[in-house]
Amino acid sequence: MLDTELLTGTIKYANGAYSAAITMNGVTSDLPLEVKITEERRVVMTGVMDLKEWDALGALESLNKVCFDLHKGPDGVSKTWDDVAIEVNTFLREN
Repeated sequence: MLDTELLTGTIKYANGAYSAAITMNGVTSDLPLEVKITEERRVVMTGVMDLKEWDALGALESLNKVCFDLHKGPDGVSKTWDDVAIEVNTFLREN
């Protein structure tokens, strides 16, 4: 993967929907987000990245080779998935 030290992103709101423009591996793609804001001003943003959209399946395959034995289940099969759950938790400031 390219520039593995840093992933960047920008939260966007357009047409009633939230998304994050995430740049990873030299590719920028929009990740749809579900956003919840509580009465206590906590903001929770969640989404699921599909690594194919960021050309990161090669890196996932390399990780699977290195961690093959660690990812084995009781059936002896080693599995990794190409989707990654993202969650951001923060608080809104009071003015």
